[in-house]
Amino acid sequence: MLSGSDAVIFLRQFSQFGLNRTVRLAVSGEVTDETVLEAIGDAAVGARSTNQWVYTLNNSANREFIRAYRQKYNAVPNHFALRGYDAMQFIVDAINTVQGDVTNRQRLLRAFESAKIISPRGFVQMDPVTNNVIQRVYVREVARIDGILTNRLLADLGVIRDPG
Repeated sequence: MLSGSDAVIFLRQFSQFGLNRTVRLAVSGEVTDETVLEAIGDAAVGARSTNQWVYTLNNSANREFIRAYRQKYNAVPNHFALRGYDAMQFIVDAINTVQGDVTNRQRLLRAFESAKIISPRGFVQMDPVTNNVIQRVYVREVARIDGILTNRLLADLGVIRDPG
C-alpha cells in the first residue's frame, strides 16, 4: 500500500513512462487519497481504487460533511478525515446508549458492539464478533470535478463484512 509522497511519486512515474496510455491502473484507496491528488496532478486522472467513502456520494450526510469540513479547514476532506468523524459518532452513540454512565466497562463495550451510525459513507455498524465495521465498499475513479481532483463513484459493491 502506498500513500503520501510514495503515492505521488508512483503515479507521476506511471504517467511519465506512458503506462497510463496502455494500462488501466487499479490501486488501493490510499494511493488516490484527496490530500495527494493535487500534488500528483492530472497524472492521477483515470486511476481506479476501492474505498469505503467517495467524495461524490449523493446523500445528505455526505454533502453536509463536505460542506462543514471545507468551511472549517478550507480543504477537501479525505477518507482519513471521514474515519475520524465516524469514530466520534460511534463514541457518542455508545455513550448515549449507556446514558453517560461509562463506569461499567462491560456495558459500554456492549454499547460499542451494537453501535450503528448514519455516516457520510452510508449506514455503518460494528460487527459484535470481530469488532470491525460492516460497511459499503465503492469503486472510485479520479476525475477533475468543479476544478478539483477527487474521486468519483463508479460502482457500489454493497455491504462488506470484514472476516476479521
